[in-house]
Amino acid sequence: MANASLVGLSRSLGKNVRLENGQLVARSLSRSHQMYPPILQYLSQTQLSADRLLSICEESDIGPGNLWAEILAHNLISALRERDRDYVGAFNAHIEAVSAFLKVFETATQWTLPAFYVLIDHMRILGQAADEQMRADPDGKPDKLETAARILNRCFGITINDRNPLSNSKKWGTLSVINNLFRIHFKLNNVRLCKNLIRSVDGHGFPPLEKFPISHLVTYKFFLGRVCLFEGNLTKAEDALTFAFERLPRNHVNSKRLCLMYLLPVKLFRGKYPPKGLLKKYQLDTLATIVEAVALGNLKLFNRTMEDNEEEFIRRGILLILEKLKDLVYRNLLFTISTALNTTKIPLTSLQKVCVWLGADMDLDEVECIVANLIASGYVKGYISHKLHVLVVHKAKGFPALSTINQS
Repeated sequence: MANASLVGLSRSLGKNVRLENGQLVARSLSRSHQMYPPILQYLSQTQLSADRLLSICEESDIGPGNLWAEILAHNLISALRERDRDYVGAFNAHIEAVSAFLKVFETATQWTLPAFYVLIDHMRILGQAADEQMRADPDGKPDKLETAARILNRCFGITINDRNPLSNSKKWGTLSVINNLFRIHFKLNNVRLCKNLIRSVDGHGFPPLEKFPISHLVTYKFFLGRVCLFEGNLTKAEDALTFAFERLPRNHVNSKRLCLMYLLPVKLFRGKYPPKGLLKKYQLDTLATIVEAVALGNLKLFNRTMEDNEEEFIRRGILLILEKLKDLVYRNLLFTISTALNTTKIPLTSLQKVCVWLGADMDLDEVECIVANLIASGYVKGYISHKLHVLVVHKAKGFPALSTINQS
């Protein structure tokens, strides 16, 4: 005799498919559904075969040969394997569910999007878990996220090329696909692949961004900001990350904190120092130390903080952008020396001595190279007298405001 919860879930799915109730269909495929625990317990105890499970789903009002029965059956098998921490098996079963769903999705309309979101989001999550599990096996080949990316590329084609009117179009699912691809590309260090996705959003025929669900738009802006940061486009990075931070709900503290990790370095490059209260609120103590080191030109504090937190910065993907802040440390240190000496002619030996005192052992040629880079970057206005080993800065604009420097 079939399990009552399984029959009930199958009947509920069949009914809501006929009614084209997308939200309730998605609910039936979500692993947070209240019927899943007893169903998974039943499947585990009975060791029900995949064919028998499919038959029960078909017999319970969905109908024989209906792809929705196949979707549900594979989804349940995947959920069972995930519960048992067999993430590779869970991913493989989930791919079967997604493949069956896409056969429906290709000819369906907008009402199927909620189920689409549930399935592709969990595909990425399982792909990452499966890859981590396979890395623990000496003979394992972690390639599930790459598989997920290939399927998402197919999903992208289905959504972006939908010819239904926008009011009933699957194009509104495209941003969710892009966001999942963003996550995978960053995880696999394939950030360059994000550029094509961004071009598609900026291209002709893409629906207006402001019409997408705000959760999709905020996620898109967050990753857009990170891509722009990676490419050195600070203006666009600041705009995108600020949009994401300001529109994240207040109770999403961890997400807002993560957003600030990328936004704050951009703000520093633009000459904008965050309030101490903001850094304290989101427990960004390490970045608060970086901010202090940059503002004071404290080379020793900056180097020590970077060294002590190198692994964390690498994991977050912000090590390179933070290392570039060292130019601002040197700039502000030069400004401090110029102010203390009350002169526009700064002996390079003075900068060298201060750097050595701050724990950075360097010769005069290295100091001259650093200063030349600051001039080339526009952080300092002036020239170097190589004969005298002196930096001569502009009397009025020797240290221009960072906000006036073109940083694309």
